[in-house]
Amino acid sequence: MSFNGRDNANMKRPAPSSGFSDFPRLGQHASMSDSNVVPGPKVMAPTVKNNVFHLAANPNATYPLFCGAFSTNWQLGYREGMPLFVNMQHAPNKDSRSTLTGRHQSQNILASIPVLNFYLTIGSSSNGFVQRFVKKYQINDALIPRGPTDEDFRKRVDEELLLTDMQEGQQKDALRAAFGAEKRSRLKDQMFIENFVAKWRFMGVILSDMDVSSRFQKLFNLNVRGRSRVFNLWSTRENGKFERKTARDRVQKGDTLYLSLEKVPVDETTYLQPDGTTMAIIPQSNDENTVWQIRAKRMTHGKAPFAKRNGLYREPQLNIEVGRVLNSLSKKPEEHFQRRAFRDHKQMGHLPMVEIALHTGQL
Repeated sequence: MSFNGRDNANMKRPAPSSGFSDFPRLGQHASMSDSNVVPGPKVMAPTVKNNVFHLAANPNATYPLFCGAFSTNWQLGYREGMPLFVNMQHAPNKDSRSTLTGRHQSQNILASIPVLNFYLTIGSSSNGFVQRFVKKYQINDALIPRGPTDEDFRKRVDEELLLTDMQEGQQKDALRAAFGAEKRSRLKDQMFIENFVAKWRFMGVILSDMDVSSRFQKLFNLNVRGRSRVFNLWSTRENGKFERKTARDRVQKGDTLYLSLEKVPVDETTYLQPDGTTMAIIPQSNDENTVWQIRAKRMTHGKAPFAKRNGLYREPQLNIEVGRVLNSLSKKPEEHFQRRAFRDHKQMGHLPMVEIALHTGQL
């Protein structure tokens, strides 16, 4: 009996099939049919055995961004796996070619979490200190999220109270006086968050450095959607609270990860710069001894990271969705180093990484 393959039909074409015979010109196949059409003579019934012409698993979307240089060269500390925010340089009511920062439109200003927390620390102090700090160290004012000025806040209060020019002065003064201190504080926090959203947006996670040899401006390839590896900044405890039942809880597969803008108490890392040094001038803290910072939150077992409730209202907080955990097999990081990584590039680069399905466009 011959074994040359000519007598066996299955041995005549050992190579795998390339799919339908009319590839790459697609015809009326079930895989390409209109989902709103009822299967009939012209449309094949759906089947799970259709061939696919492309790899449809875990598609990624990347975007190259040219990062302008900082005067302190903080952009040299950016590493693969760091989340980055982009500055919204569009200047309202001005020429479309002009920007808030004064730089060319091609030079995007990208900030890591340590850089952004440095600006938030400055912006959390009084407007007078911000102006002195900007003037002395020649920092671009358009990069610092800050609270409203007295004039802007007065106009916003009038808008909240629906005051018009037709009302008398005494009536306006009475309505303004009735706008209590708690409402004023909550409105200032809301305006701070609005100022942050107007200046910064979450862009993605660094996939690769496309200009390693450059010592000034950098060219980064950012993952903006799909499977990504990011440094594990998320606390092992749910919502960062100490509870005995969650003391050994880790970031799990399926957790939804967030970056949260919120007020946090001043600690030993508050006045660190992204290069690990201490700020030359320590800003004066507010009466609450708190500063605005970017922190990490996660939703585990369906429990959303809501802000703490203060009476009838919740404390001000902005949750920025990052993505969902696909693979959390990594060494459990110490929470002390996680907390320091929010202010130090080198410390963030030493953290283990988790694999997530990145999701942007949530602001």
